[in-house]
Amino acid sequence: MNPPPRLTAIGCALVLGLAATASGRTFNIADFGAVNDPAVPSTAAIRRAIAACGAAGGGVVEVPAGRYLTGPIEMVDNMTLQVDHGAVVFFETGRENYPDITSRWEGLTERGPHPLLFAEGRHHIAITGPGTFDGQGAAWWKDMDMAEKGNARPNRPIRRRPPLVQIKDCDDVRLDGPTFTNAPFWTVHLLYSEHIDVGHCRMINPPDSPNTDALNADSCRHVVVHDCFADVGDDGFGIKSGRDEEGRKVGRPTEDVTFLRCRVAHGHSVCAIGSEESGGVRHVRFLDCEGDGTDNGIRLKSMRGRGGVVEDVVASNIRLRNVGTAIVLSLHYSELPPEPFSERTPVFRQIRIDHVTAENVRQCALIEGLAESPVEDVELADLDLSGVKGVTCIHARNLTFSRVNVAAQQAPYVEEQCENIRRVDWRETTATPGLAAGAAAIVPLWPAGAPGSEARKDEPEKAVGQNVSNIHFPTLTVFLPPADRKTGCAVIVCPGGGHRNLVMDKEGYTIARWLAGHGIAAFVLKYRLAKDSATPPGGPQPYTVERDALADAQRAVRLVRSRAAAWDVNPADVGIIGFSAGGELAALAAMRPGAGDPSAADPIDRADARPGFQGLIYPGGAERVLPVKGAPPAFLACGANDRPGIAEELPKVYLRFKAAGVPVELHVFAGVGHGFGLRPGPSAVWADQFRTWLETEKFIVPAAP
Repeated sequence: MNPPPRLTAIGCALVLGLAATASGRTFNIADFGAVNDPAVPSTAAIRRAIAACGAAGGGVVEVPAGRYLTGPIEMVDNMTLQVDHGAVVFFETGRENYPDITSRWEGLTERGPHPLLFAEGRHHIAITGPGTFDGQGAAWWKDMDMAEKGNARPNRPIRRRPPLVQIKDCDDVRLDGPTFTNAPFWTVHLLYSEHIDVGHCRMINPPDSPNTDALNADSCRHVVVHDCFADVGDDGFGIKSGRDEEGRKVGRPTEDVTFLRCRVAHGHSVCAIGSEESGGVRHVRFLDCEGDGTDNGIRLKSMRGRGGVVEDVVASNIRLRNVGTAIVLSLHYSELPPEPFSERTPVFRQIRIDHVTAENVRQCALIEGLAESPVEDVELADLDLSGVKGVTCIHARNLTFSRVNVAAQQAPYVEEQCENIRRVDWRETTATPGLAAGAAAIVPLWPAGAPGSEARKDEPEKAVGQNVSNIHFPTLTVFLPPADRKTGCAVIVCPGGGHRNLVMDKEGYTIARWLAGHGIAAFVLKYRLAKDSATPPGGPQPYTVERDALADAQRAVRLVRSRAAAWDVNPADVGIIGFSAGGELAALAAMRPGAGDPSAADPIDRADARPGFQGLIYPGGAERVLPVKGAPPAFLACGANDRPGIAEELPKVYLRFKAAGVPVELHVFAGVGHGFGLRPGPSAVWADQFRTWLETEKFIVPAAP
């Protein structure tokens, strides 16, 4: 590839060094009666400090080290809110503390709860320091129906939740340094504001927290967001400008925005535009950003009915690993019937994406316009992409690919209903480097089709981000350790997903990469689903857990043992690990006898199907784990804040293993919920503890000192 260009904010106004305070005075909240006790509200004291700051014409409202509880905070002109090292501001969770205000909620003007930290119509303001603002979002999330989870839209006021930070109708704004965590809704919402600098901030929310986007610039101008980190439950760093007819009528585009050196660990995307972009988006730069484990990398999304023009967008020097789809330019966010071109029709044009590397992705790129509005005038240059699926272009016009490497297991390039597509210095292969050493990247469990699924083995799977469904051809994806690290131990990895889909990245490929990097051969199992989300509502489910998913898991253990010599593993040291619903499957495989048939025609069926050990990580169906003497040793882990069927049941499972005389180890992580995978935080140590446990149980021989 050509070297990346020098990173500059082309077309954007850099706004560094803003929000100087007027008086220079400091107003320490402790001097106004704030109490270092998260059980005692300091709301009145903080408001007194802010009022004094306002009366002085501005200054610094300082939050010293300590833990403080407060209701909503409102800023005044010329104010810096400084949270010192060791300071944590907790926001009260009672809905009565947050009176309704009129603001924009997912693109529409509605009434809803007061933001936790709010500035409206203010000038020269800043939020600084290394401390933390904690929105205690779990109290807000729990009141949402699962069927409505993720939906805060109009006509659902009891489910509407406040953003952690909202900066509305302000100018000359600076956010520098704090951590914003556990947002009830969006974490940082910049709305109708301009001349904004956001730097060195961290936005941290659980991966399953609904609508907890890290930062959205919404109908704003002249914004720079730089050197920030996000690990959230929705989009990372995004741009919006209103929804549908109202957004078009308001007509305030988001323009002149740069995201620079930002990183996302989990979330729906790294860099996002839309889907609420009806007011228009232009002159946007995503530069020198990276993501690992997100559903998407660069994602521009809209749909019929939105209208709006997204133009002059550049994404350059982007690094992606373990994401669902690396590049998405889609006008199919939701499917609506075709209609003639009108103000309701969204337009994507004048987009450049260059110097992108993406490895171990589900799909390299998806570019899909509308018949009445193709994605047009797009340049993609200096791309190095590897994954399962390649590049797909549908309803696109005037696209140029230059110096592109695509390594895909399936269909490196697909083009449908496009016009004037140029591929210059395009190179493609059908193998995916790096997934395996000395073996095929993907191995079918039954090459001719799984029992009962033979007729559907060629039916395409369905993928939404990292979630895969419509699985009829079960496989293993092989991750072998480097030769100088191999231990002879092997693990079948069963992702979760409620038996509705499989979370292949976070609970599959990411886990397998870690294991392989620590000397353990890993095999990610893609198994058939008993509640497949791809089955039409009300339609019969063709599979069950105890028949089909279990058959896939047992076959996987047999297959690895039958090829132990080729993969350089010890047949006795082949185990299984599962997450959530995958944990339920792993436990089922470990509890069922699986002696091989020495006379079987298929050599794979001659191997024993019972794993040598089991790892159950926040497993579903824990109440049905009933070990007996002789069961495989077990490693158990969950979060203390998981649902009772796991957090309260898994310690009982531990005691049942003890009572049966089966070696067992249990880890429960305080303050952690469901679905943590390898997410940074208190639970991240489980993987190291698992490997140490394997050494303790002699499945791995410890390295010589």
